[in-house]
Amino acid sequence: MIDKILPKISVIIPNYNDADTLPLCLKAVLSSKYPDFEVLVVDDKSSDNSVKIIKKYNVKLLMHEKNRGQAAARNTGAKQAKGEILLFTDGDVCLKKDTLKNITDIFLKKIDVTAVVGLPDKECVYKNLPSIHFNRRIHFNYLKLPDYINVLNGTISAVKKEAFLNI
Repeated sequence: MIDKILPKISVIIPNYNDADTLPLCLKAVLSSKYPDFEVLVVDDKSSDNSVKIIKKYNVKLLMHEKNRGQAAARNTGAKQAKGEILLFTDGDVCLKKDTLKNITDIFLKKIDVTAVVGLPDKECVYKNLPSIHFNRRIHFNYLKLPDYINVLNGTISAVKKEAFLNI
């Protein structure tokens, strides 16, 4: 069997004062085992030291001149992205090493699918009670969803770039 050429993935992370969580997030995404991806972090006029932190990593930093919100940051990243697949995730999310490959597998197996939503892991990397509760609530709620849904969660979702730009 001939291997299919894997599409490039653009990981887009909006940032607004995420200095406390960005190092863990960026280390996780950069340790991905996927062969072709880029990481774009869009700073939405942070007032903390997160820009200084972002500059320590091998990622593309895009900056807003004024705070415009997460949706605008995602749109800024999408416009600059080189990948065929856009993966939107937040600065407090830690991707697993196989997340990008799993997303690509879905798109290659189910060509009618234009977007996928990630299932947060049952175990949370953050050890504070609000984070643990949120993670588990989302995890178990998502397990009850049907295979096909019509809503994307901003925490982690991937969409074919062409479909995203058409919308």
